[in-house]
This record gives sequence, C-alpha cells and structure tokens, in this order.
Amino acid sequence: MQLRYDMYDKIISFMEERNASVSPLKTREIADGCEISIYQALYYLRELTRQYIVEPDRSGNGRATYWYLVN
Repeated sequence: MQLRYDMYDKIISFMEERNASVSPLKTREIADGCEISIYQALYYLRELTRQYIVEPDRSGNGRATYWYLVN
C-alpha cells in the first residue's frame, strides 16, 4: 500500500514543480516525468480527481487531457 501513496506524492510533487496550478500538464508529460505508464498516470490522476487535488480540462473530443493542480 505504501507504494501507492508514494506515487500520489510523486505526481503531486511533479505537478507542483511544473506549476500545474497555473499551467496545466498533459497526461503524457506527467507519466514521463514520474516514470510510469500513461495508463498508470490516468489511474492515479483519476483518484486524485476524486479527492479534489487535481482537475482535468478536456477541451473537445480527441484532444489530450490537461491536468490542473487545485489550490
């Protein structure tokens, strides 16, 4: 279980370093920056969305999802 919480912290820290509360990041950028697959990144980001820590911005069909860090 500890590994899962470490990944949440890693994603949040990465987003803070990249100032994602102002300039959102693509799912791919987060996955690459945290050295995980895009599918793992999506899983963790969706969980963080449920906790109101991040917020997705989907601007149309077929476009990349950008993620904001909620203040």
